[in-house]
Amino acid sequence: MNGWSRGCHDPSAALLRDGELVCAVEEERLLRRKHALDRLPHLAIDYCLGAAGITAAEIDHVAVGWDGNHLLAYSTGRPHAQASEGVLREVYLPHSLFPERGDRAMPVTCVDHHRAHAAGAFAASGFREALVVVIDGSGEYESTTLLRASAGGRLELLRRYPFSCSIGLLYDALTLYLGFGRFHHGKVMGLAAHGTPRFELPDLDLDAEAPPRDPARRDHEQAVVDHWLRTFESLTGRGTLTHPRTRQVDDGLRRSDASEPSAQHRDLAASAQAWLEQQVCRLVRHGVALCGLHDVVITGGVGLSCPANFRVLGLPEVDRVYVPSAPGDAGVSLGAACAVSWAAGVEPRLDDAHCYAGPSASDAQVAALLRRCGLTALQVDEPARVVADELLRGRVVAWFHDGLELGPRALGHRSILASPLELETRHRVNRIKGREPWRPLAPSVLAESTTDHFEGDPHSPFMSFSAPVREATARRAPAIVHEDGTARLQTVHRDTTPAFWTAIDAFGRDSGLPIVMNTSFNVGPEPLVCSPLDALRTFWASGLDTLVLESFVLRKDG
Repeated sequence: MNGWSRGCHDPSAALLRDGELVCAVEEERLLRRKHALDRLPHLAIDYCLGAAGITAAEIDHVAVGWDGNHLLAYSTGRPHAQASEGVLREVYLPHSLFPERGDRAMPVTCVDHHRAHAAGAFAASGFREALVVVIDGSGEYESTTLLRASAGGRLELLRRYPFSCSIGLLYDALTLYLGFGRFHHGKVMGLAAHGTPRFELPDLDLDAEAPPRDPARRDHEQAVVDHWLRTFESLTGRGTLTHPRTRQVDDGLRRSDASEPSAQHRDLAASAQAWLEQQVCRLVRHGVALCGLHDVVITGGVGLSCPANFRVLGLPEVDRVYVPSAPGDAGVSLGAACAVSWAAGVEPRLDDAHCYAGPSASDAQVAALLRRCGLTALQVDEPARVVADELLRGRVVAWFHDGLELGPRALGHRSILASPLELETRHRVNRIKGREPWRPLAPSVLAESTTDHFEGDPHSPFMSFSAPVREATARRAPAIVHEDGTARLQTVHRDTTPAFWTAIDAFGRDSGLPIVMNTSFNVGPEPLVCSPLDALRTFWASGLDTLVLESFVLRKDG
């Protein structure tokens, strides 16, 4: 069962065998181009086949996380184009790249985009039944979908909302308005804590309905984005810093002024973030009222809004909240595979460790690479202990360990780590990564110690919630505290990622604080490192102090 996503951004591939996840990887990690725009996931497909030890001819079923007719209509401009299985097979498994496919007519199933989001997230949640809230920029014909999920992967539609109600498109427009360029929603979320929410934005119409599923009547995302750009300009009296057409030519042309964001722009970011959190809570309350369930799954790109997720967790109508590691389009391949697996009568089996299903490297492979590069490294028996010791010395450590993460956040396998005890360390890490100084960095905490240091007790193995930091912890670990007193925490479980747990535990035993500062192992615009060669390149091209590459340790001071 091979599931593939193919939208305009973040394509990926995932492979299920009898319901078990074999592997999953994003195209950008292999291509080394962030978001892999307008590209089919052929490198990711090829990796999954190799990792499973099979050829394309051995695939039983292909699942695609978009409606096929929608894809064809979108790409050709012909609203009533029809995508046959043969056309889709040749698009995703072209003979030129996969000649071993032969002419076998393997089934191809297109899963509606929001249903693919929902299926993957529900499969990984562990809930018996739940309200699933899918919120992103847009699916085929809707921007938000509420579903009731139950045993056997059954997804009952509760409500679909039109593009005019898109929370994701508002945030897209705001990143453009503020001059950050496309895909920089995290910058806006970080900036929001530095402002005051003084601008009023209109509530969503919870009675609105998405249009009929007719490509000829499809809403236009750009019209919604343009509407919000005009709204922001009207609220502030200031024009957009980067025009959308300029951004299409060169996404590097972002903020047209070199200054820090103005107080007015900080306030607009705060207002939009407060609006987003309020609308997400309204949608969840509405969904709970419709289905009567109190466990909630949040997915779609807006599921990356950690403050909103924490707000939902605090609602009296809600018992538990689950957000997958890849709520955005990178997770749609896995979701499509889960949906088709359920339809075939095979229960997909996912746990929290599914986020580490990407490429890995053995010590033998690392040793061979080091020899080819003429590098000398120390091989150690306990790399986790070395990581802890380096952090205690105040060094900034890059750690490459085991399977690559699925989703945008480093979760201890491709991470840059540092001690949280000094505020200056955060500034230094931001400089190393080329990040703005006002952006926060996340804490990774032993799961069993979470409530000692953070409020709310979220289950946050994928950095999905921003929780208030307890006062005593904030004094001791200022580097992980954001401007509003919160932190986007990762709760680290021993049975999910034992090596990372061991490193944090060792650091905690010596420092008295079982928390490390964690950010993604990449610099500037590059994707998260994937291979040992990626790790070496990034290490030597940056201001990092130490690289722990599986069991090998490299230090720049020798």
